[in-house]
Amino acid sequence: MVYQYEYPRPMVTVDIVVLRYYDDELQLLLINRKHPPFVNHWALPGGYIQMDETTYEAAQRELQEETSLNTELLFPILVADDPERDPRGRTISHVYCVLLPPPFPEVTAGDDAGGIRWFSLSNLPELAFDHKQVFDRAIEELRFHLTVRLKIIALLDEIFPVKMLFNLLENIGFPPTLGVNTLNRCLKLNILEKTEGDLYRKMIDEDQLFNLGSRTLLQE
Repeated sequence: MVYQYEYPRPMVTVDIVVLRYYDDELQLLLINRKHPPFVNHWALPGGYIQMDETTYEAAQRELQEETSLNTELLFPILVADDPERDPRGRTISHVYCVLLPPPFPEVTAGDDAGGIRWFSLSNLPELAFDHKQVFDRAIEELRFHLTVRLKIIALLDEIFPVKMLFNLLENIGFPPTLGVNTLNRCLKLNILEKTEGDLYRKMIDEDQLFNLGSRTLLQE
């Protein structure tokens, strides 16, 4: 089908922010670009949307093609629409996020990527396009989700010590005092359930274990 419009049309793309919590650090998955622009620069996985797919379907496809990750745990987090964001022309990107829980699957770079690697947030390389700004905005959105919908908890393993939750919160810039409030709220919402001991001791004992009740609640 041929489409003709009176007005200029921007290109539509998707980018995916993939995060995991590993070795007491929040880590971001990046690919090394094999083709111009920004050859040999690190970037978020992503690409152009096809005419017969939704942005969600495009994000799933691009993630699988570029990283070998096959997951339904994608949720939209922001739209990147700076007119100067792509030297190839006007591009609007629908940005999705994946909070990858353990056990972590192996990732493999696709044919159009020169490499793939997990990076600690404290050691991010220079990123292609506007991906650093996109990532910074995504972290801000995750802070909002943490306060409102607690999505960030999905990064934790099924059984985890309280100190792991506190470390995770500190990784995205929250003060330690927020950990107690978040823990208390998770318990009240039945997102977390205690495994042993009384509630008060769990809130102050960083080695107390908690069980993640229903991970699906965190992905709604």
